[in-house]
Amino acid sequence: MCVTLAFHYARSCGLRIETPDMKRTPPGPIATNLNVLLVGTLLALSIAPVVASWFKQRNMPTSMHPEALISIAFVAGVVLVLIGIVRPLYRAYQVREESLLTLEREHRALTARNRQLAHQVCIDGLLGITNRREFEQRLSREWQRAIREQHPLSLLLIDVDHFKAYNDSYGHLQGDACLKRVAQALQEAVGRSGDTVARYGGEEFAILLPNTDHYGSLDVAQQVHESLARHAIPFADSSCSAFVTVSIGAASMSPGHRDHGHDLIRYADKALYTAKHNGRNRTEAFLPARLVASSKGHDQRAASAAPQTHLHDKRIA
Repeated sequence: MCVTLAFHYARSCGLRIETPDMKRTPPGPIATNLNVLLVGTLLALSIAPVVASWFKQRNMPTSMHPEALISIAFVAGVVLVLIGIVRPLYRAYQVREESLLTLEREHRALTARNRQLAHQVCIDGLLGITNRREFEQRLSREWQRAIREQHPLSLLLIDVDHFKAYNDSYGHLQGDACLKRVAQALQEAVGRSGDTVARYGGEEFAILLPNTDHYGSLDVAQQVHESLARHAIPFADSSCSAFVTVSIGAASMSPGHRDHGHDLIRYADKALYTAKHNGRNRTEAFLPARLVASSKGHDQRAASAAPQTHLHDKRIA
């Protein structure tokens, strides 16, 4: 206890007391060089008279006065400053610049990696188009934007006709190649960068068409049929055509605050079911009564049946 009181009393008086358990911070390179500089300068000043005496013994000019010797010692001190302080500072600057460059390179690599991962999360690994997860996020965003701007929003749900039979006939590898060509045909059919072509699941696809009414969605559906016909993917066992065909369900809405994006999917899914029920290789759409119209699709090829587009006067509760 006495030792403790003595220690605190010494500290209060400004005395510095170090105990063995105290850790000393090792001096940095600049502090060490400053010590060397101080010792070197004192040494130069102390040997100046010795040097002058040596000059006299050798009959060398002794015109240098103590002021000159002090000046020489000062110059020597400046040199030591340059060697002892500026050099380590320059080295520290180089290390810092190298560290900054390394951090910048790592940041660029990390940014590129994050972009790559974000791309992989949003893209279907097989087909290279938007996946289901990203499609639903885009549908939500476009739905909210359509509400704000009072614009129509359209959706096409697309199913490859008799794809299970195609896999059974040609094998799964050829089936994957078929889906890739279908995805390419869908991308060729859409004409705007804001449109989204996505894999909805299995052999089902979706095309989200912002700011597009029902007539515009049917135009895109017709272009899908024609684009796929140009690819002319052989399918000998199809009951619809000698080539791979698709059935399309189209739905269009002008979203309101009480509506939900899942309503648009539900309407398009109902239309797709109707298209498959009515013979496939066609487009079906559900529209309000005042907008009912009907039209036929153009001939695809001489060997394939023409896809047809029908608009039904149905409201889905």
